[in-house]
Amino acid sequence: MNKTPIKITHVIIALTLIIVGVVGAVTPYSFNWLSTTFFGSASLLIIFGYRQFKSMMKPMERPFFWRLAMLLLLSFLIKGGIFSLVDVNAFPTNPAVGAANNGGILSNVIEVIKTSVSIVGEELLVAGITLPLYFYVKNNKFGWVLSNLIGCLAFGIMHIVTYDFQLWPCLMVGLSRYPYSQAWKSTNSLRGGMYIHLISDLIILVPAMFI
Repeated sequence: MNKTPIKITHVIIALTLIIVGVVGAVTPYSFNWLSTTFFGSASLLIIFGYRQFKSMMKPMERPFFWRLAMLLLLSFLIKGGIFSLVDVNAFPTNPAVGAANNGGILSNVIEVIKTSVSIVGEELLVAGITLPLYFYVKNNKFGWVLSNLIGCLAFGIMHIVTYDFQLWPCLMVGLSRYPYSQAWKSTNSLRGGMYIHLISDLIILVPAMFI
């Protein structure tokens, strides 16, 4: 997705911003739901510049419907595979689910919208890790697979506080997002991963608003 040379100093600055974005997202302040999107965008802008960032966010290449559908299904299959290995009842509940049903219907809708903005930002944060790494290893036969896996594991670690420092749910969250990053490559746009990530979470969050 990238042909523009990138500087290691820019990558270091971007990684610092990504850490700040993750910390900000789990800090209880009024606009923490904007943290991932703000710092994720900033990290990509610093590494790749405005033109390349804009290109990353362009409309998806067609045909994309069945590609995204299959990748979304694969994500659920990965989750199911990990679920089968552990006692899922021991998993801490994601706070976003509780927040989606913590008040009146309007309040719940607002919380789901905030979470959706944060989800979009999560894709930007992971892109800030995965894509620069891929730039350096893209000539390797397994460069993309390696870059994607490292980005996924980093994504899992980002949720360590959310899941009370339990590794299994973080591993599940991390590995099951492999298809999200693959959607970037399959559609030649970060939108692909954003869309299936949103759908995957909204399938849980929208019903939670009414339970």
